Amino acid sequence: NQFYRFFVAMFLHVGVIHFALNALGQYFLVSNVEYVAGFWRTAAMYLMTGAGGFLISALFSADLLSNGSSAAIYGMLGVETVDLFQTWQLLDHKAQQVSTLYIKLVVFLGIGTLPYIDNF
Repeated sequence: NQFYRFFVAMFLHVGVIHFALNALGQYFLVSNVEYVAGFWRTAAMYLMTGAGGFLISALFSADLLSNGSSAAIYGMLGVETVDLFQTWQLLDHKAQQVSTLYIKLVVFLGIGTLPYIDNF
């Protein structure tokens, strides 16, 4: 009955530091996807990946409280990965694109190993 909680949680934050880190993640990931896909497609992907991430988080760690846009940011990281491999033949600087994506993956997944932060 309360499916809206999967969407509302994307817009709630624990504090100023949590908000700032999510804003930085959105700036570095979502802006690239929005440039390629456009606003409406990016908004749809953002909402779907965010709600899906919270659903997975609720299934695997039901006893933990989870909020913020981290699930959607990780979803946008996945979208950027798929976009890289789908446009592989069109890229000019392939090694640079892969290394940039690899650095983003390591940094964002590394942040998820911190205490009280889940990568779901």
